[in-house]
Amino acid sequence: MLANNFNDWKDVLALKGLREAVLLYAADEASEYLEDGPGGTKLMSDDDYPYLLERAIKEKGECVFYFSRGADDQVEDHVHYLFAGKYFEYDGAGQVGGPYDNNNADIFLDLISDAYEEGFVASPEPDSTVSVSGDFPDEFFVKLCTNLVPLGHRIEINSTLYVRTPAGLVPKV
Repeated sequence: MLANNFNDWKDVLALKGLREAVLLYAADEASEYLEDGPGGTKLMSDDDYPYLLERAIKEKGECVFYFSRGADDQVEDHVHYLFAGKYFEYDGAGQVGGPYDNNNADIFLDLISDAYEEGFVASPEPDSTVSVSGDFPDEFFVKLCTNLVPLGHRIEINSTLYVRTPAGLVPKV
C-alpha cells in the first residue's frame, strides 16, 4: 500500500461505512479511479483509497472548524471536517487526524494557546489577522483564543473582527 497522510490509518480502515461513502464519492466525482468488478459492480483499489478518502473529505465534508494564524508557520491552517458521520482534522503540514467522534476544536485551541504562551509558536506578523470559524458561538472562540492574539492584534471570529485589548477580545467597531 502506498504511504498516505492519515495518522491513524488502522482506525480509518476499521470504520464501518467509510469506504462505501468514498466509493459513492468516487462514482460521482472521480470515476477514473474505479475498476469494474464482478457483476458490474465498481471497485476501488486499496492504493487509491487514501487519496480518494482525502479528496472526499475536503470536497464533500462539512467544514466545522477553521483556524489560521495569519502567519507563515507550522500551524497556518488547521481545518476540521465532518464526513460520513466522523470528524477529521488537517494540520498545516498536510497530516490528517481522525476519525474522531467529536469536533475537538477546543482541545486544539487550548494546545496552541499553551504553545504560544511558552514561545513554541511564533506571534502573528504585524497587521496580520488570525481567523477562526466553525460550529461554535463567538463566545466559545473568544474565551479560547484570547491568549493567541497579542495586544493590539486582530482576530476574525465567525466573520466578526475582534481586537485584543488588555481586557481581552472586543468587537472592532
